[in-house]
Amino acid sequence: MADPKRVNFAYVGEPSAEWSEILRISAEVKELLTAPDARSAPRRREVPECRVIPSQDAVPLLEPELNLPFETDSHLAIRLTTLRVYASGVTFELVATDNTQHGLESPQAIPNLSFRIKPTQPHRIRLVLDLPDRTLLTNRSSQMDFPDEPRSPWLAGGSSYARRTSTGVEVGATYFLSPVPPVGTMYVSILYPEFDVERTNVEIDTSVFQVSSG
Repeated sequence: MADPKRVNFAYVGEPSAEWSEILRISAEVKELLTAPDARSAPRRREVPECRVIPSQDAVPLLEPELNLPFETDSHLAIRLTTLRVYASGVTFELVATDNTQHGLESPQAIPNLSFRIKPTQPHRIRLVLDLPDRTLLTNRSSQMDFPDEPRSPWLAGGSSYARRTSTGVEVGATYFLSPVPPVGTMYVSILYPEFDVERTNVEIDTSVFQVSSG
């Protein structure tokens, strides 16, 4: 069969395997971001050491200097920052600032960047990680559903905060990706319709997570 041909910005013929895979991953990311939210019943399990989120006192192997803003039309300014690499995985923070004073009106007006659905905040950001091997992870999974295989990737949620600033509100949340992902491009996608944040993403070259053997 002939290769696809481009005609007036469209393709005719069978799409390539690479393009089909891109479309499939994009559709799966959209489905994870837009699926109805729900509280999941907690399931008690002993968390293995490789899945434990490093404490604030833990010394990282690396601290890549990345501060990646998400492009949005919202009044929220959201960024991915404070990356720390440990032997067991990578922590990062999502941080949002709201300088419109909306967040001072009520708890419901404060963004929730964590994995938890809180009684005073019946909404949360939707977060999906698309790893270099095209594994998809989301903050909407139960914290206790981590894989039994230590080398299988997993995203866990950590602490979060909200504080007033001189111009509004700043909120943040920590996440832990384990283990350290392979070298390649990782896409971090978010969606937060309650604050007019449409689907958007940032890219990370995961080679910055690799510890030099020298």
